[in-house]
Amino acid sequence: MVEVTTRLRAILTPKLLSSIYHLSVPVPGSTAKTLFTRFYGDTDTALTQSLYDLTFHQVFVPLSYIPSEAWPKDLLSLLPNPATEDFLVQALALLLLLDQVPRLILKRHDTRWAYGFFGPLALRLSQQLDELPSHLRADGIDRWLALESGLSWADAMLRCSLHLLPFVHAEDPATQTRAQVINEATRQAVEAHFHLIDPSRLDPRADVSHPTSLPRLVAGPIPPPYYTGKRYDVFFFFDCQINKAHVGVLKKFERYPWRNAPLGRDNTRSEVEYLEDIGDFARMDDRVAGEIGEDVRRGVWRPLRGWEEEAECAA
Repeated sequence: MVEVTTRLRAILTPKLLSSIYHLSVPVPGSTAKTLFTRFYGDTDTALTQSLYDLTFHQVFVPLSYIPSEAWPKDLLSLLPNPATEDFLVQALALLLLLDQVPRLILKRHDTRWAYGFFGPLALRLSQQLDELPSHLRADGIDRWLALESGLSWADAMLRCSLHLLPFVHAEDPATQTRAQVINEATRQAVEAHFHLIDPSRLDPRADVSHPTSLPRLVAGPIPPPYYTGKRYDVFFFFDCQINKAHVGVLKKFERYPWRNAPLGRDNTRSEVEYLEDIGDFARMDDRVAGEIGEDVRRGVWRPLRGWEEEAECAA
């Protein structure tokens, strides 16, 4: 275990995590319109390329050779002391590295690694961060506001809200329940700060309980018509709506059907109908899905290929 921890620390260095943080999190003072574009606009190809260049060969490939069960049970041991300021930045960066970056840069066959390997590690880290006492939490807005970097309230809330992603992405009911408790607390904090009520509470068009609500919200318009403009409050309220829209899918299917292909799972009849209904949302090439399914049945993991090799395979 000591040897594995040493290997992980040699890969997940403070310099790497600092780079991930500065690449993945918009700079302080970013406008609300910038946040909408960054998180809900078209994919930023320059950002994706930078993250790929930084992480694929130097981080994800070596990490893929360390079985997840060999990682230390306490993933916080890979981070600085929770009482330090460095902990805030590095904890968020490691969370994004395991949860968001793989979803952005791993394509085709490699997508299985995002959902089946790195995603569960991100969730474990999130759960351990969530167990910290309140004064040590990495999603505590007062801690972010106390940093010497002088973050605004919106800057700090953005960094706190990113901690919720692995919870929302989880498929088990208990974790999703916890996600929605945090999500509602975030909504209330935004309402209190801006001295207003989220319009989605009062508008029947804002019901996101249907299983197709999430892909339809993502498809746009962004923000939906029950919000006006692209202000900070609207960004955070819409983000809460996106998080809440995950619930209806899990209530109906007890999993996210669009993950079946990259995880090698067979679709049920109702899931086939659902996937047809939501169209191209997270659709995977049938041949790739079949090959991943065969890998899963054989109990093997296809090594990470990267963009160049995957492109050659697709040609």
